[in-house]
Amino acid sequence: MVAGGTEPLDYQWTLDGSVLRGATNRVLTLPVVTRLDQGEVRVIVKNECGTAESAPVELQTVFQAVDLPNLGNPTQAPDGLRIAARVEAGRRYRLQSSTDLRTWRDEATVISESGSIELSVKSLDQPHRFYRLVTHE
Repeated sequence: MVAGGTEPLDYQWTLDGSVLRGATNRVLTLPVVTRLDQGEVRVIVKNECGTAESAPVELQTVFQAVDLPNLGNPTQAPDGLRIAARVEAGRRYRLQSSTDLRTWRDEATVISESGSIELSVKSLDQPHRFYRLVTHE
């Protein structure tokens, strides 16, 4: 999208006529995309002289199937938790933990040789914790 006119220019992106919150820059960036993020995208540009709306562009989302790590249920051990997972052999993974599902911290990094891994987590400073295993690129 290229817009010209007297500065400042204010941008507002829409999807199927609904305002995309936070999408107020010259370039549309969607940090998280779901299957629902499809449809007609437009941008409305305003300045002191008036308003202009872009022609619609069809946004399609395409998802590729991936094998996700399969985390087993953690088991209590004298020195913390033991977490086992079935994963793709030869890949590197990071075990991460969170107390609020927004902020994640790395607990361990491991390379799977056989397609399964077992991790021991000794940091039990928080009573309620969520875990996830992500690929380490």
